[in-house]
Amino acid sequence: MGSYSYLGRRNLMAPISKEGPKFSLSTITALVEVVTGGAHGSSRAPTAIYRSASQIELILGKANIDLQIGTSSRVKAVREVLRETNAHPYGDVQIAKLIGLVIDPDEYGGDLEKSRAVIEALNKCLKLDGFAIRMVGNRPQLLLLSEHSALVTDLRRKAEALNLSSVTRDFERALTTAENDPEDALTSACSVVESVCKCLLESLGEPMPNKQDIAHLVQTVQGKLNLAANRKDIDDDVRHILGGLTTVAMGIGALRTHGGDAHGRGKAVTRVDTRIAKLAIHAASTLSIFFLETWERQRKVEGS
Repeated sequence: MGSYSYLGRRNLMAPISKEGPKFSLSTITALVEVVTGGAHGSSRAPTAIYRSASQIELILGKANIDLQIGTSSRVKAVREVLRETNAHPYGDVQIAKLIGLVIDPDEYGGDLEKSRAVIEALNKCLKLDGFAIRMVGNRPQLLLLSEHSALVTDLRRKAEALNLSSVTRDFERALTTAENDPEDALTSACSVVESVCKCLLESLGEPMPNKQDIAHLVQTVQGKLNLAANRKDIDDDVRHILGGLTTVAMGIGALRTHGGDAHGRGKAVTRVDTRIAKLAIHAASTLSIFFLETWERQRKVEGS
């Protein structure tokens, strides 16, 4: 796995990132379920313990999050306060502290199965935010994935702006499987770029190319976003980079075809090096972020 940074070593007066929500909506939603235990009846979260209003106020207070539920719905009140906290410049520290509290094994009275279920549920969402809960000694700790944190945060924010749930899903899958299943990671990395391209073409009201493989999708999007390498009004250095985008896309597609798991695996297939899988993931994310940022900029210019 990548290297980790202990959140406990950070200056707790400094935010984890400078602008915008620090944790994704999926993480906040999962945390609401873990804190409250869900609603009464069949909708109660199976991976969490039920907490009364007073118990919720107490555990949030330990994380410096002020909440008085009163006669309001427990789940609704917690959801609203966590979303507000997450949007605050220093709210990431409070959210991180709350996560540390709810993953404490002591909260579950020695029920290790329940504790593990809570950690697993949170980790599924935290991975895409650049965080992970890992055992340090015999205690679970929230760690910052320093290898992927900036990359994950950038792509997640851009994807959420377009409501691209398929992109975030594929990217999370690629990061999660890079170490143990690099072939699957290659397939997911390719899917990230293809999903971004298709969503951008739909947003631009443009038809899909006849061939919807990654290379043709990237070439089509480059043309629609005015990023074609044959432009005469840009520097040669930039033109070389733009020309390289198609080459990168072709490389990712070829890796997926020859080394990924999208078309099955033969008996004598050679396993893909984890480094190559990570190279494809980083290349796919860089290409995707560039397209999304270009589309956002053009939207702003057209709207001004």
